[in-house]
Amino acid sequence: MDDYYQSSRTVTSGAVLVAPGLLSGGRLLIAGRPVVGRTLAVRGAPIAGAQLRVQWYAAGRKIRGATSLRWTLRKAQLHQRVTVRVVASAPAYETLVRASPRTAKVVRRR
Repeated sequence: MDDYYQSSRTVTSGAVLVAPGLLSGGRLLIAGRPVVGRTLAVRGAPIAGAQLRVQWYAAGRKIRGATSLRWTLRKAQLHQRVTVRVVASAPAYETLVRASPRTAKVVRRR
């Protein structure tokens, strides 16, 4: 009967560090014409499985409330150049930050 029960043992090793994965994203662009009342949109940002934080800027300053992938230009942005910054994050991945080139200056609708 003693042969029926086999002994078992647990073997552990030291901790193993695993480097975080890398999110990859292409070049970030702004689609649309920089005209008051028109909508600009981010192109090249969506990264499958990542959480995105978006912030639009005019003349290098944050545009309050402009935190989605689309932004409709207002009079406050007139004569300013617009950019957008996207931060992508996901568990076990390094954070990826991308910023767009500046648009031409925002003009009035004709």
